[in-house]
This record gives sequence, C-alpha cells and structure tokens, in this order.
Amino acid sequence: MGPAPQGRGAADALAVPNADEALLLTADTGPRDLAGDADRAARLLSAWPVTQVAVTRGSLGAVLVANPDAHP
Repeated sequence: MGPAPQGRGAADALAVPNADEALLLTADTGPRDLAGDADRAARLLSAWPVTQVAVTRGSLGAVLVANPDAHP
C-alpha cells in the first residue's frame, strides 16, 4: 500500500487521490470502472489514518468512501 497522506489532523482528513493514483497506491490490477474505484477507495480508507477517501474520476465525477463510525 502506498504512503498515507500527511498533514495536520490526518485522523479527521479527507484523502483525494485521482483514479490513477489510487490504482498505483493499491497496486491493484482490477477494473478501471466505478466499482473498481470504490474498491480501491475502501482499501485506502482501511490503510490510511483518514475518515474519508474520495477518488476523483475526471469527467466521470468522484467516488467517496467514508468510515461509518466517524463523526460526520
């Protein structure tokens, strides 16, 4: 798994990798579609000290995965 985001308040942070970065950071070879991006976001969420991961998908928007136990 790639390096975790750095900065202040990382435990309450939103990480925003793009789809290519998420693919590289997870060393994933799965599909490059919405389901694949959501899966990679979930994997990054479980590996990084953040409460939300949004994988941006260019003109296709973004997919947001959040820790259900985190404060909204």
